[in-house]
Amino acid sequence: MHIVDANAGEMVSADDRGLLYGDGVFETLRVSHRRLPLLDWHLARLHRSSAALQIMGLDMSSVAAQIVAFLERYPDADWLKVIVTRGDGARGYRPPDDASPTLVLSSGSLVKSAAECHLLLSPISAPTHPGLPPLKHLSRLAEVQQAADLPVEPGVVQIVCDQQGALVCATMHNLFVVRDGELMTPRLINQGVAGVLRDWVLAHSDAKSQRLHLEDALLADEIFVCNAVRGVVSANSICGQWLPSATPVADALRADLVQAGFG
Repeated sequence: MHIVDANAGEMVSADDRGLLYGDGVFETLRVSHRRLPLLDWHLARLHRSSAALQIMGLDMSSVAAQIVAFLERYPDADWLKVIVTRGDGARGYRPPDDASPTLVLSSGSLVKSAAECHLLLSPISAPTHPGLPPLKHLSRLAEVQQAADLPVEPGVVQIVCDQQGALVCATMHNLFVVRDGELMTPRLINQGVAGVLRDWVLAHSDAKSQRLHLEDALLADEIFVCNAVRGVVSANSICGQWLPSATPVADALRADLVQAGFG
């Protein structure tokens, strides 16, 4: 495994398959009080994602040690990004049999963001990746296009549907809807990203993963988006329609996250 410290100016090879083909996966971790409260969740997903892409030669215990050592070098970081690529390889899409993975580590500070958000519908549908679970791979062109279309306004987050109009996620976030006391999140099959904090919410609540449409969200009692860096962010409105001001489900989850060291 080749280690790259991006903070120190180290760079990946021009032959790295992550650069050439997006052949890799990544995680972005929140740092809280110089700790990584969701590290085990990120490591578990990184292992699943790498296995799904059949990236061989990745020692997860070594990856964990490298992450901890990196944070010790940069203890004032607010976030830490971990990229795993298949490594260098011959030209062509076919993965080489002898590739050795590359681990790229970087960190930085958070830019202050709005405590709540307004949801708008993206005109760009979520792409489908047949045969792949909803993992966090490096091929993120659809998200780049969605972000380019996003109004430059504080607190605006886009929600994304599939080509049949079913909700998938929000750009850079997962989406949860509360309706008639039931907590729901869109079912993800070959689309979107099953986020670490989405997994955490599913494990720490009675939330259900199911097919949802925009109409379900428009009738919601409460909506929030979440990711592993920003946490749980309540929505004030969706597509110009104001939502109830009370957010008891999101408030309870935010309190549980604080107890888990996510602050």
